[in-house]
Parts: sequence; C-alpha cells; structure tokens
Amino acid sequence: MKRSEQHQAAFSKVFTTLGMKVAEKMDIQETVPWSDRITGYDKKHFTLYMKLLNASSDGTDEFEMAQSIFGVDPVVSPEIAKNIVGSHLARANWLLVEGYKELFAG
Repeated sequence: MKRSEQHQAAFSKVFTTLGMKVAEKMDIQETVPWSDRITGYDKKHFTLYMKLLNASSDGTDEFEMAQSIFGVDPVVSPEIAKNIVGSHLARANWLLVEGYKELFAG
C-alpha cells in the first residue's frame, strides 16, 4: 500500500473510530484533489466550499470550522482539523478567484 493510501485509510479509521460521520457521509477527503480545472469533487462539494467562505469571512477560526462544517473534533484530531479546513478553504478561494471563469467559458 502506498503512503497516500495508508494515510487515507488511517484518516477513514479516525473518522469511524471517533464517530465523525459528517465528513464520511459527504465523502470528504482530508486534502482536496487539486486540479487547474473544476473537478467532480468540486461540483459535489460546492455548497461546503460556500459554507467555508462564509465562515471565514465571518472570522470563524479553523478549529470551529472543522467542528461545525466537517464534524472533526479539533481537540482529538488537531492535525486532521487543520488539514481538512486548510485544503478545502484553499480550494474554495481558488474557485472564487480563478475556477469560476470555467463556468462562463464557452
């Protein structure tokens, strides 16, 4: 098993062990699969991205976003909380600044 597969398996186990079903049900990855194009993952999680942007603009800290949006307990899993919020917020910002252009191309 590759390191990334091991990490994803461990991530899934943490969600299951700690009862964090929110992100699991939404099929959320700890880090967003990055592309310079809008992906299926982006389309599937567009509402989540908007929630993150809204929370961020309201000054919500990353641990509170991890808890309320992803269902990740930042006290139990601070690294996962930081990674999941940081990755998805970065992608949400990319969509806001660059990705949206793809929606209007054509």
